[in-house]
Amino acid sequence: MYRGPPVLVRTLFYVLAAAAALVVAFAISAARAQYPRLRLERLAFRFLIPIGQRVVGLRARPASEAWQGFVFERPEALRELRERYDLDTLVRDADNDFERWVRLMHWTRDRFPHRPNRAAPDAQAFDGAALLARRGADDGYLCGTIAPLLVQAVTALGGRARRVELRFTPHDSHVVVEVWSSHVGKWLVLDPDYDAWFTVDGVPQHALELHALWARGAIDAVRVHWRASPHNIYRPELEGGPREFLRGIFADRAWTRWDRERHRHKGERFAVRLLNYYSHVSFPRRNDWRSRPLPWWHPEGNHVQGSLVIALPTMPDWEDFLVRVPTADAFYGPPPG
Repeated sequence: MYRGPPVLVRTLFYVLAAAAALVVAFAISAARAQYPRLRLERLAFRFLIPIGQRVVGLRARPASEAWQGFVFERPEALRELRERYDLDTLVRDADNDFERWVRLMHWTRDRFPHRPNRAAPDAQAFDGAALLARRGADDGYLCGTIAPLLVQAVTALGGRARRVELRFTPHDSHVVVEVWSSHVGKWLVLDPDYDAWFTVDGVPQHALELHALWARGAIDAVRVHWRASPHNIYRPELEGGPREFLRGIFADRAWTRWDRERHRHKGERFAVRLLNYYSHVSFPRRNDWRSRPLPWWHPEGNHVQGSLVIALPTMPDWEDFLVRVPTADAFYGPPPG
């Protein structure tokens, strides 16, 4: 009497069939999205990759943990950066911590020109001292390298800083830094790529404040403080230029149109004070890249699982983020220590 295939074979068949069905579902779901890659990343890091993470005993850090799961680097881990580049002398006569961090921003911008570089270091294993030690005379780097260098410089001197990821679209993004200033009494943005910081009525602004100003069209309330230097790319002469096209993209959520046509409207980002970048804000939840380098498959080593989004109603809901919280209160309070 025929009894069918062995149990092991049947089990393997069911597993393969389930996996095939899952892949098909992924493909269908991704194809329906405006940016299919984002949805595919979300699905993979939500369902597939966590299986392997659990096998090796890894778990994503929950946002309910202390200070919403953020891990700060120890200043001692960055002693080489502090001592080799004499950061203490650089800020010695600054009147307060805010002035210290601005000086470090200027120092960071002066290290190299704004230029793409295929040899840019891994953001999840960033070592500013090693980067500076090996750079060539013609090396240039973009915001994704300059920003973590500033984070490590501030941290090396005992300050608190974090990398902030900005998106106008997934194909047009930017990276800045938020630092805590006891003198100002709040978090605030420093943009080392444009060597700039932002105020409203004299008060330095953080990333979510800049998002709110952009979302309600209050662009002219923002003053950009920038420094003329050989490597700075900020263009103040364009602040009075046209802004309607860029504002219309945000209002209509016509993201793919911007990706297609932005080469014709690049100057408009200065007319809106760079605020278009603050359409979407996310925060990688660690800055201990030097002492704890992580691979992409680690739950804290990829942006899908390891970045926090404060889900404001005015913020586009890009799909490739899993950690969302409804309010910024805890994350914008004084940092631990």
